[in-house]
Amino acid sequence: MFSVSPEDSPQIRQIHGKGTIKVGVKADQPGLASETTPGQWQGFEIDLAYNIAAGLGFPRHKVKFRAVETKDRDRLLQSGEVDFVLATWTMDGSQATKARKHASVPLSFVGPYFKTSLSALVWGTEEGVASVEGIDDIREYDRDRICTAVGSTSEDYLKKEDVDHTTKASYQQCWNDENVHVVITDEIILAGLNQMNDYRTGEGEEAKKGHVVRLAGTVESYGVGLTAGDPIFEYLTCRAIPKDWESNVSTNLEEMAKKHLDSEWTRPTVKFPECSRLDAWKYKMRNFFFWPCCATDRNVARTPGMECGPRHSAMPPQAHSASHSASHSASHSASRAASSD
Repeated sequence: MFSVSPEDSPQIRQIHGKGTIKVGVKADQPGLASETTPGQWQGFEIDLAYNIAAGLGFPRHKVKFRAVETKDRDRLLQSGEVDFVLATWTMDGSQATKARKHASVPLSFVGPYFKTSLSALVWGTEEGVASVEGIDDIREYDRDRICTAVGSTSEDYLKKEDVDHTTKASYQQCWNDENVHVVITDEIILAGLNQMNDYRTGEGEEAKKGHVVRLAGTVESYGVGLTAGDPIFEYLTCRAIPKDWESNVSTNLEEMAKKHLDSEWTRPTVKFPECSRLDAWKYKMRNFFFWPCCATDRNVARTPGMECGPRHSAMPPQAHSASHSASHSASHSASRAASSD
């Protein structure tokens, strides 16, 4: 009852018609998402992307990753250059809020799939950094010593706290600037940045690691970015988030966080989103019976820009098989919690 599958979504069928699904991810955030060698990707968000794609009927070899920067996440999704975005995107940040209200291509967000806090990665000796306890101490640094990514929630935070700073396209670019001594962003991102990079206080000096200082009272909740208007796409994405979550955190993040943040670091408590199977099913029925397309054949559905045609024509046989398995598993899980779906 109330079953839905990828072939019930005009948007997902359109993506299948292209042969591959394109996912926007960061390329330089170890533990979360990084391109280790050309075409080879790994990280927590990469594994989650594969799980979401599988639920949409795409095997791993049909998933293509596109590197995105913070300032371009919304634009690339709205232009159709990527089909969904998994890039440490804070669901209630200013960029996401603005994207939801976009006049022509509004976005939606499914999550949270991870939670963290804002922090500062500070260059200096352990003794020197010990005096840096929060944003008031960071404010004492000169403008060109403090850096974050343009378009990020950390940029919003620094503006709110009236901290003069510089911005670059990525946090790695901040680190690479020899003038920068403080990088501001999410704690879990800084753990990966610190793992991948060293700094030297002077020529010939020993390479060292930075020190991460947590900024109190901040919470960053990550969501999957989608184009709005397809409850089936949202539902299937939602159902994939808890899958393998514990093992993905252990494999990709835990050791890194304990080494570069706190030896007592524990995985965050994340209240996964409730997935509305009923809304997805209603959307399926609305498309089936009422979608305006070929007047003589109501067994068709289309999204803007699609030609009229059989409802399932864009889904290859292997995708039907893969999506049926994922849908059956999701339906079985959902049936145990129908009141919350």
